[in-house]
Amino acid sequence: MKNSDLECFFNPPSRQLHKFGGSSLASPEAFLRVASLLEKYAGVTDLIIVSAAGKTTNTLIECLSLFEKKSPRAYETLSSLREYQANLIENLMGFSQKKALLDALYDDLDGIEKAAGSLLDDPLRAWIQGFGEVWSTRLLCALLNQENMPAVQCDSRLFLRAQRSVMPEVDFLASLPLLQNQLVKCGKKRVVITGFMAQNAQGETVLLGRNGSDYSATVIGALAQVSCVTIWSDVAGVYSADPRIVPQSTLLSRLHIDEAAELARMGASVLHTRTLQPIAGSCIDLNLRCSYAPEAGSTRIERIESGECGAKIMTSVDSVCLLDLCVSNEVDFASTHQDIDAFLMQKQLQPLASCLSEEERRIQLVYTLEMVSSVLHHLQNAAMAVEMRLREGYSMIAAVGAGVTLNAAHCHAFYQQLSAQPIEFICESKNGLSILVILRKINTQRLVMRMHQALFQVKSPVDLLSVGYTPCL
Repeated sequence: MKNSDLECFFNPPSRQLHKFGGSSLASPEAFLRVASLLEKYAGVTDLIIVSAAGKTTNTLIECLSLFEKKSPRAYETLSSLREYQANLIENLMGFSQKKALLDALYDDLDGIEKAAGSLLDDPLRAWIQGFGEVWSTRLLCALLNQENMPAVQCDSRLFLRAQRSVMPEVDFLASLPLLQNQLVKCGKKRVVITGFMAQNAQGETVLLGRNGSDYSATVIGALAQVSCVTIWSDVAGVYSADPRIVPQSTLLSRLHIDEAAELARMGASVLHTRTLQPIAGSCIDLNLRCSYAPEAGSTRIERIESGECGAKIMTSVDSVCLLDLCVSNEVDFASTHQDIDAFLMQKQLQPLASCLSEEERRIQLVYTLEMVSSVLHHLQNAAMAVEMRLREGYSMIAAVGAGVTLNAAHCHAFYQQLSAQPIEFICESKNGLSILVILRKINTQRLVMRMHQALFQVKSPVDLLSVGYTPCL
């Protein structure tokens, strides 16, 4: 048993953490639903992490782009954001608190407009993009107090410390005493905290990158030693396949953390690898749950081995890119591959899949469209002894589950469905958690449905029409 496990056994924490995404806060009705959930499922000293409501962050990013282009549409976009946020306040708050919240909102928007009119650098961009979380925190805290659920708001930049990078990592040692100090100040109340943001040593806002709100939730949960982190979103958890693609898919009530990490590594939207990192080294339970239908079930990410061996989930990415790295004849292929692998791991830019051909002196790396530009930029700056070529127009399908590579029936079903498909390469993970195939771009939905049925033996619905003669008695 690890030291962290012993500590949890002898000193079980009672505080929990709840994280709500933008879709869970997109309307006045959604805010009221969240307040109701917290009344039912949260304790009086629980921590609550919130994202920007709806598409607020995207709108702020659009505003910045328009201001840089000196487009008159920038003011229209900012005005629409003002109207959206004001509408939330108008429809949720009583008169006594409405004016103060509206005044604070308008002051913030005036500050954004003035700042956006100047030369925008990275710290200023980050500061502006973080306002969505500030507004959600301020409004939810006011709503909880109005509903007789004592709460205080807290800006995560007061205690989370991180340095600016492609994927910023929170400094645990620097952040821990600062968080402890903030929690003491908050007393025995619910604490509503901004997600997505930290601060660097220069006092500048640092955004925590893709899926940063979920990552900040598990980081804060680990720092505060909560017993459980629940991520509330618009889905109930992890399904055996995307329900939009495979209607017969089933919700998985439990998933081992290694399987969850592998699924996240494959680019699944329901989870992200960085979200799981703080959980892996702690004794925290992680639950995924739907804020719109809390009784519809959930998925619990746990450390206890299930004892099962085989695929649990079919996942896919419609559009991926292949990055071909041709290694120079003047350098050793194996050591160059190791250097590239270590470099990508250091930059947290590990590929979805890779394929090596020592004879052709070629390394193939697979990335999503949103990641590949950053990878190219970093590899070019690293001056590796390779020639790089980017190829687009590929898809990825994977079967994920502990021991899937050792399950003969699942492997056979997976490979059988690939006959006559335009395969680039097939890859089995070394840890036995996944099999994936990279294909020249096809309609992945039909293939995923067939694979899901073949691996999990889902029966297709059959319509029957009975025709016959019924004698009169």
